[in-house]
Amino acid sequence: MIPYRMTPSEWAAEIRWQLRRIGSFFYRGWNGWAPIDTWSLDHYLAGVLAPALRHMAREAHGCPTWICEEYNLPVDEHGSPVDFEYALTRWKDWLTETADWFEWYHKDEIDLVPGMTDAAKREVIAFHEKKMQTFKTIILPAFVRHFDSLWD
Repeated sequence: MIPYRMTPSEWAAEIRWQLRRIGSFFYRGWNGWAPIDTWSLDHYLAGVLAPALRHMAREAHGCPTWICEEYNLPVDEHGSPVDFEYALTRWKDWLTETADWFEWYHKDEIDLVPGMTDAAKREVIAFHEKKMQTFKTIILPAFVRHFDSLWD
């Protein structure tokens, strides 16, 4: 088998693309985003949020008060959780679960494999669409509702 050889114009396009990626690396370092990230900004942000939320879960030093309300945890007279360690665990769980969802969204994969029947493909696609609906109607609204709690 003869290996594929790139034409000079393909090499030029590849070099331009790699230079653009290098430029974007520095632009992103300065601004937190680069113009090429806006081609699919939702996926870029999901890819940033997932590891950031996981980091917060590992390094959490406190938890927001809404955790007590959301999980029906007992609070003292100041509104602080009676069992702080349990509340902190619930906060870390929330951060991790939200990170899992953002990671899923960022990957944007549908588990289609060669040799699947049309019925199996439809089933996999329907499952993906149902999961996407859950992400849009439950996960994102909860994330936005608690957006101001993302501090450490």
